[in-house]
Amino acid sequence: MQLVILIYHLTGASKILPIYMQIRVMVSSYLFLSGYGHFCYFFNKGDFSLHRLLTVTFMQNDCISSVL
Repeated sequence: MQLVILIYHLTGASKILPIYMQIRVMVSSYLFLSGYGHFCYFFNKGDFSLHRLLTVTFMQNDCISSVL
């Protein structure tokens, strides 16, 4: 999915409406699944430490900035 989004940005396919709509769905599902996974981890483990919060925050920012 990340590779498809990267190719989408590199080729300038945002001008084609059906492709644009599919990519928006992919980005939304990626964010939902990421949030759900983190919720399940916090709910099951109860690890609300500052270290875990900062690790997840920086990991998400690195992934997002590498795609853009």
